[in-house]
Formats: sequence, structure tokens, C-alpha cells
Amino acid sequence: MKQKKTNVKQTKKTKQPTKPNRHIFIKVLVLILVVLLATCAFIFFRYSKTSEYGISPYKTQKQWQASYILPEYKPNAEITGQYDKLLSAKCENGIFVGQKQDDVIAWRGIPYATQPVGERRFRPAIAPKKSDKVFQAYYYGPSCMQPIDKTGGELSSQYHQGEDCLNLNIWSNVNGGPSKPVLVYIHGGGWLQGGTADPLYNGQFFAQFNPDIIVVTVTYRMGMMGMINLTDFPDGADYITSTSNNLLDLVQSLKWIKNNIASFGGDPNNITIAGESAGGAAVSALCIIPSARGLFQKAIAMSGSATQGSDIETTYLLPDAIKRAFNTESVSDIQNIDFETLREYWDINNADLYSLLIRDDLIYPADPYLAWENGKTKDLIIMQGHTSNEFRYFQDVFGGDLDFFNAISDGAALVDEEAGTDEFRSACIACNVDPDSVTQSD
Repeated sequence: MKQKKTNVKQTKKTKQPTKPNRHIFIKVLVLILVVLLATCAFIFFRYSKTSEYGISPYKTQKQWQASYILPEYKPNAEITGQYDKLLSAKCENGIFVGQKQDDVIAWRGIPYATQPVGERRFRPAIAPKKSDKVFQAYYYGPSCMQPIDKTGGELSSQYHQGEDCLNLNIWSNVNGGPSKPVLVYIHGGGWLQGGTADPLYNGQFFAQFNPDIIVVTVTYRMGMMGMINLTDFPDGADYITSTSNNLLDLVQSLKWIKNNIASFGGDPNNITIAGESAGGAAVSALCIIPSARGLFQKAIAMSGSATQGSDIETTYLLPDAIKRAFNTESVSDIQNIDFETLREYWDINNADLYSLLIRDDLIYPADPYLAWENGKTKDLIIMQGHTSNEFRYFQDVFGGDLDFFNAISDGAALVDEEAGTDEFRSACIACNVDPDSVTQSD
């Protein structure tokens, strides 16, 4: 019997499992997978979601959509009391106090020129008056005069507009090294619309993720205020640069930046200008304008070329139309028309001026190819290219088949019924193509 009991005990021992517990192993494996998936999801939604800003800090689609709400407009006021000196920058025309969000200080609505109001309407930009006063730099300045885009394609057109629009905005990360390189971004809009209040051009997040670069965005006059030809008026000799005030505004902004950017931690000898569409054309043009020489060292032109311009003859349409509409006989008469009346007229009649650079051969050369050929840009580092899928925007604006717009871009043959229409000419102009240069034989 004793032997039997012993055998039973030995039998029971042989039934004990010696293999690892599969249930515990599976649980550990599932836990590891869950942690990995959660980590990947966090990284994806936190850092990989992109918008027109680049890398977006928003965690939800609702927050991302809310970012496209236009900012509030308020005039930046003088500060007479205490202010945070760590958020201030001393410039030639005043001490400007910004606002800090996360690690980035933003200065908005800093005037870079004497504002072109009153008798300075239609005149070239000049340096602002020197000042030791302290000013807020909390709010974007007004958008320059432009037709209001009710479709939302150009949000800056729905922002407050005014003639006192020659302002710029600066973003600088408190981290990063001293004397940072400077990126000056010039907005597009076909020389007709656009502005820095559009959330598309908010430099906050670029500076946040690129702490070693200072970001600057600039407003400039367009259309009627920036490109009108006034030389046919009896007093027009005093306004011979009016067709190129858009470019002269940008030149003055670069002068201000070079003279003052060190106060914001920037290197005045390491400035890159960049832009897209009309902004890209502006970048290309600034490379060959003598008055802009030495104000920047590098250029990035996207979807815009210095060759995209109109002859001076095309610029007489608008002043002739204004003469008829307002019974004006001089530039002084036009200056006496209030801003809102002119803006309402321009809102309806903006097709009277091509949205291209004006080859006046005074500021902008009549033959930009020759300027490039003669080595005007030899001391600059230039990057040139185009944005992806940009013609989808024009398809939305003008309608029609995307292949039609690609044909315009390529200079391809077009059917007779399309080539002569107003829609065709408008599409060509919007795409920076001379409509008379695209024929059935091309």
C-alpha cells in the first residue's frame, strides 16, 4: 500500500505543467502593442498633421479649422506706462512691444514706412519718422486696398482695409542662437489681393519649430494704389513711379528690416526673401532692381517670375476709367476722393488693370531677361520652382476642366471658341500668361 501511495504522488507530479503560461505571455504582448499603437497615434496626430502652416500644433480638426478665423483688428496704441522690456525691440521709428505665445514673441503691425495717406497717396514709400515713443505691436495692420473676395479664397480681403497699410510682422523664438538668419515672406494674390492678416501667413508655428530663424511678413500696395499710371494727368509728372509703388514698398520694407532686425535678434547680413505667385514674381523682380541691391543675400521664388509683366501701354485703362467715373482732371482730384469710395469702385472695376508687374523701364526694366543675362543677380543665391497642384485653385475660381488650365500653363493649342473669350483672357492673366501670346498655332 505504501508503494501504491508513492506511485500516486509521483503520478500527480508528472501532471504539473512545465511550459510557460501562455495567457500571461499573450497579455504582456497585447499590452506592449497597445502602448506602441497609442504612442504612434499620438506622434501622428500631434506632429504629422499638416496644414498651410506646415506642422500644425492642433490636436483636433475643430481646433485646426478654428485657426482660419481672421484675427481681430485694432490700431496699435502708444504705451505711456510700464511695459515688459523683455518683449520690446528698439527701432528707428519707436520701441515696439510684442506678445509671447509659447516660446515665440510676435510683433505685429510695425510700420516700415511713412504711411501713404493724404497727399502721400500714390507716392513712393519713404522711411518712417524717427521716434523714441513706445507702441503696442499686438495687432496686424490693415490690409491694403483690394476687392473683397466673398468666396473666402483671399481672407485678407475680408480683413479691415486702409491706406495706412505699410506694415510688417516679426516672429522670433526665444530659443536658438544669437544673430539669427531672417526669412522675409512676400504674400501672393496676383498683385490684386492678399495680406498678412490671413492665417495662412501666421509665422507663429514656423518660428516655433524653427527656433534659429526669424520670420517676417510684409504688406504692400497692390492694384489701384500700387500700380496705377498717372502720367497722363497734368500733374502726373510728380507720380512717375506710381506704376511700381508695389515694388518700391517692398524695397523700403527691406531697408527697414536691414536697419532694425538686429533689435529682434536677426542678422542684417543674412536675409532671405521668399514668396509665391505674385510674391514669387516680386522676389524675382527684387533680384534685378538696383535700389534693392545689398538688402538681401538669398531669394526663393515660387510660381512667379520676373518675366511676368505688362508693357506700360496697358496701364492707361484704369486712369481713363477713373476720369470718366469721377469726372476727375488731375491727380489732386483723385486724392480728394475718400478711401471707401475708391475701394467700392475698385471692388467692381478691378479688371481695368492687369495684375502683372509693369515694365516701366524706370523702376522695373523693360527687358528683365537682359538684366538677368547681364549678371545683375550674380551675387545672390537663388532657388526657383513652383508649388504643387496650384492650378486647382484657378479651376475653383474660373470653373471648367483642369486640363484647360494645364493647357494654358503649357502654352498648348486651344480651340477657337475658347481662345477669344473674356474667360480665356481672364484665366491667362490670372495664370500670369499673356493672353495674346497663346494662340492656336502655339
